[in-house]
Amino acid sequence: MAGSAGPAGPPGPRGEKGEKGDAGAPAPASFRVVQGSGDSVTCNADEELVSLVCNEGSPSGRLDRRRGDRALPAQVMGRCKRQRGDE
Repeated sequence: MAGSAGPAGPPGPRGEKGEKGDAGAPAPASFRVVQGSGDSVTCNADEELVSLVCNEGSPSGRLDRRRGDRALPAQVMGRCKRQRGDE
């Protein structure tokens, strides 16, 4: 039979610093800006539209004729967010 363990000894000397590793690949962008004309902006199948900006008219598609809103804005810009595979 073995006896009980004794107290821990002092720490050993510090080892040498290792070589610096290679840089990893940059993270892929999770957002991208898309632009459309007329009444549509389209994201890819693995993305969702998270914001919409119209340079004229109403971004909600509703008209306020008192302000002179148009049904179809001349240009539409949107931001698409890539959906993660684990969601």
